[in-house]
Amino acid sequence: MLSPAVWVRIFRFAEPVFPFDYSTLISMPLAFLVIVIVSLIVRSPRAALDKAGFPAQEVRAETAVGIDISLDDPRRHQAITKQTASER
Repeated sequence: MLSPAVWVRIFRFAEPVFPFDYSTLISMPLAFLVIVIVSLIVRSPRAALDKAGFPAQEVRAETAVGIDISLDDPRRHQAITKQTASER
């Protein structure tokens, strides 16, 4: 929106705020970098739960083992809780 394609050609301002026509080349990698940094910094209980569930999710994604356990199944909660407790 701040690039010449929108700022100058559509809004008719004299100078663009951002000099590149394709600002996504800058903003997208910057957004991914911010996401990675924030995910590494956050230490909330929910973040710990999400991180603890990642190995099991990775196995399910790559092998389809365990996909029969639904999100509402108590076994899923017990498995994540057990895994989180073992990492403490």
